[in-house]
Amino acid sequence: MSDRWHRDPLRYLAFAAIVSTVVYYVHFSGPSPTAPYEIPDFNPRELLQPEPGAMHIVVTGGAGYIGSHAAMVLAGQGHAITSRISGACMDAALGLVDSLTVKGTKHPTEDGTCVRDYVHVMDLVSAHVTGVRHLANPPPLFNIGTGKGVSVKQFVDACRKVTGREIKVVMQEEARPGDYAAVWSEVGKIKRELGWSANYTDVEEGLRHAWRWREAHPNGY
Repeated sequence: MSDRWHRDPLRYLAFAAIVSTVVYYVHFSGPSPTAPYEIPDFNPRELLQPEPGAMHIVVTGGAGYIGSHAAMVLAGQGHAITSRISGACMDAALGLVDSLTVKGTKHPTEDGTCVRDYVHVMDLVSAHVTGVRHLANPPPLFNIGTGKGVSVKQFVDACRKVTGREIKVVMQEEARPGDYAAVWSEVGKIKRELGWSANYTDVEEGLRHAWRWREAHPNGY
């Protein structure tokens, strides 16, 4: 890929652009997203349909991301006070907010809360490094994740355990508009075609790495 990049960099530039926009991916049952947070992910996929031979791209979709780099130069959260569950848990653990609100407690899941897939930021990086070696036109599409789901309640319990802090949790029965009950990445294709799979599949381990970073950077980068 390196030689092709140097010969014609603009043909391979779209990969970096798509990485910055992909936040979350679900399998859409219809022609359009059903939840607001899916829109930043969905639109680029619809727009990035290059003319034959014009540009080589790989399109990736990630699960919710957690963790940090071993040297703490990269983390899944770059700023304090966030609505994402991973950052919100730690905001509450640090006392930056009074409580953590779990939205949706009547879903048809084991404990009533949403089930989601959480990928470690280092796995996210390694998947993109692997993907950039497989640019094509038309662009291939790969899901990035662990391939298994963790409920919001399980996530909060893991965060309490990792931080050792008592986190006040407000259980809100009403869910966010458009929230699916259970979503996780189907990772068979990326494993089969690119040989990639997540190394960090234990949510507690990812949260332990994230917590180490947040304690060192309570106000973000």
